[in-house]
Amino acid sequence: IDSPLGSNSVFETNILRAGFTPYDPVLMFDKELHAFSGIFYEILERIAKEEGWKVLWTEETGYGVIQDGLNSNRFDIFGSTVWPTPERRKEALLSVSVYDSKIYAWVRDTDTSVTLDEIRNDESYRIAIKERDFTDSMVQSDFPRNRLIRVPQLAAVDSMLELVSENKADMTFTEPYLGELFNKKATQKLVHIGDPLRFYENTFMVSKENFQLKELIDEKILEYAKEGFVSSLIEKYTGDANTFA
Repeated sequence: IDSPLGSNSVFETNILRAGFTPYDPVLMFDKELHAFSGIFYEILERIAKEEGWKVLWTEETGYGVIQDGLNSNRFDIFGSTVWPTPERRKEALLSVSVYDSKIYAWVRDTDTSVTLDEIRNDESYRIAIKERDFTDSMVQSDFPRNRLIRVPQLAAVDSMLELVSENKADMTFTEPYLGELFNKKATQKLVHIGDPLRFYENTFMVSKENFQLKELIDEKILEYAKEGFVSSLIEKYTGDANTFA
């Protein structure tokens, strides 16, 4: 995927370079057809059309190295969802939220009697995470004593769920939409336990120097939410406009 050289602002070049990670239903990428779709994809493409820009989807990257791509000027915006962990807020600018996600702990459906307090006190309990991902941030603050099973930065979104399903880990974290999507194809089903551990906003990310772009993205998201465009996209890609309510 080609991108222009140089560090000119999108407001000068009319070219918006976007990094991404496939993440259903936010952004999907069909490599064979070289085709994108998803809630965030349609929002960013609409913004670009209204501003007279062209979007170049320049780089597929891992969640732990988004800031590297922004700071080295390989792309202007991360076009998949980012959950604003404290670490990310220090390193970049996050847009207003498109919608919010509830994050639960997920275990095998044969292990539903276990409680989160029991897990915290069991040093042998294995938790699947990605380094520098929101899961990494969560275990550091909530489950510091547990064993960690790490997946690579560019591993698929459901890779941590697969580890739990295959009994290579005992627990991981995700939102209900992705957990139920995983269960549709999994032999060993997973369930979430306890109350939500986090309520995360789904945001776009830009570098700290790109405040003008952040302001424009914020303005457009609020406009699209007010007119019902965001809820129509959620319904289009999940079948229910209240999926993330």
